[in-house]
Amino acid sequence: ARRKVGDRPFSMDFPWTEQTTQIMAERGLSGLLIGHSFWSCAGWDISDAVRILLVLKGSDGQSSVIKESFRRGDEKERCAILKGMLLLDPAGSLVELFIDAGRTNSIEMFSAIAMGNPYPAIFYDEPQFNQLVLKALFLDLNAGHIFGLKQRTGPSLIQMCEDFRQERKAAGRSVPESLKQILS
Repeated sequence: ARRKVGDRPFSMDFPWTEQTTQIMAERGLSGLLIGHSFWSCAGWDISDAVRILLVLKGSDGQSSVIKESFRRGDEKERCAILKGMLLLDPAGSLVELFIDAGRTNSIEMFSAIAMGNPYPAIFYDEPQFNQLVLKALFLDLNAGHIFGLKQRTGPSLIQMCEDFRQERKAAGRSVPESLKQILS
């Protein structure tokens, strides 16, 4: 796709769908909407947008087609699907595919999941979200870019982060700056 459409930065704000806002309310996550009347695709490039549009158009909302597109895609295609999962799956029915993809060793693919993507904040349960934050810290990504981090931070995540900080110090390693944001 990049050869055909280029890799210029792409940015657009998407309104929350009624279905997604209802799910957030049911899960007690309406606080994610405070200050966020839209969600942004900052960090995407034009090829990501084209890939998502093609999957959106070709899948017609069928999760089996989205899963198959993800399974057959190369890393760039998988990253695009992950970045646009809220557009492709606004009800969260593919959360298991998303969680499984988070087990990747690819920083690019993990970043597509964790950095600025609202899908985990909405559809992950507490242990899954906490693991996402911890993996981001472990990979030395800026956890401050995790959508909904402030609203989803609870005692369990704070304890996990404190343990992680102590382990890093005991091993003589530096403590990520974004960890300090969570603990303060």
